[in-house]
Amino acid sequence: MFYADRIVYIFESGQEVIAIPKLPVKLEMGIFYEQASIFLQLSQTSDGLPGDKLDAIPNVMLDCVDNRCLLSPWGALTWNNAKREILSKDLIGLPMIAYEDSFKKFQE
Repeated sequence: MFYADRIVYIFESGQEVIAIPKLPVKLEMGIFYEQASIFLQLSQTSDGLPGDKLDAIPNVMLDCVDNRCLLSPWGALTWNNAKREILSKDLIGLPMIAYEDSFKKFQE
C-alpha cells in the first residue's frame, strides 16, 4: 500500500467508495548512500549484525534483540525503495570481498 498510486476502499457498513491518494512521501537518500554496505548486509542476513556496529543507522530502521539487529519493516521498505538506484551506480565495499581490477573495468 505504501507504493500504491492510490487506494480505493469500501467500508463494510456502507456502499460509498473512498479513494485515498498516493502518500506524498519523499525519502532522504543520503543515509542509504553513506551506509550502503551496512544496509546491503542487513538486507541479506537472517542472523542480524552486531548492534554496536550500527550507530550510524537510525533506530527506527532496526529491530534489535540481544545486540543483534535486522532491518525493521520500515528499514526494509525504505532500503528496498532506494537500493536499485544505489546498487546500479558503484560497487559497494563489503567485508571479505575484493574486486579485481579486471572486474572494476566493467563499471567504468
